[in-house]
Order: sequence, then C-alpha cells, then structure tokens
Amino acid sequence: GNIREQFSEDFNLLQKENEVSLVTEQSLKTRVEHISELDRTLHEVLDIVLAETMARDVIHEMYVPRMERVDVNYILTHTRGFTASHKQFSVVCNPSPLPILLLDQGLFKCIHGNAIRNALKYGEKGGPIRTE
Repeated sequence: GNIREQFSEDFNLLQKENEVSLVTEQSLKTRVEHISELDRTLHEVLDIVLAETMARDVIHEMYVPRMERVDVNYILTHTRGFTASHKQFSVVCNPSPLPILLLDQGLFKCIHGNAIRNALKYGEKGGPIRTE
C-alpha cells in the first residue's frame, strides 16, 4: 500500500503542477495580448500627436519640409496600423509600382494616413483604396 500511496501522491502533485502551469500560460498569453494592444494604442496616439503637430506647423507656415528619396510603395503598404494585407481593404497603386519620389516622408505619411482613415470611414467596406 505504501508504494501505491506514494504513486498517488506524486500523481496528484504532478496534476496540480500541470494545472498551475496551464493557468500561468493562459495568464502570460493574456498579458502579452494586453501589452500588444497597449503598444498599438500608444503608437496610434503618438502618430496622432505627431500629425497634429505637423498640421499646426504647416498651417502657421513654420513647417520646414525634409526632402528625401522615398519608396512610396513601401509606405503605402506598411504604414503603422494600415497594411495592404489588412482584411478591411487593399491598396491599389497606379502606376504600379510607383517610382521612388523626392518628398517629405513625414508629411506624406500624415496625408496618406488621413486619406486611409477617410477611405475606411466613407468608402465601400472591403473595397480597394486607389492611389494614383
């Protein structure tokens, strides 16, 4: 009976450890999801603050554009929060691919982000967003 009791106690202990492990794993997964959501939210707020600051500077003629060669195709498909693989829409460029352009990347991202938000708000749900 002693071996059977020890085996039973060991089995119960392993079962409890497994339950704790599952709870910890679920808790960790939930925490990672919450941290990821917080990260997305903070980046969205930062993007809005930067866009508002840029808009203020443009309106008051204080903004100094920083012209550089920019791969517009990359920006159109990888702007934070708006990816071409996003289920809500697809980005269609004409000509495709767009050429490398000399422009202010920050200002372009600001204008592009606003255009995407407007397309999502007022455009056909799931319809393509065209950039020409």
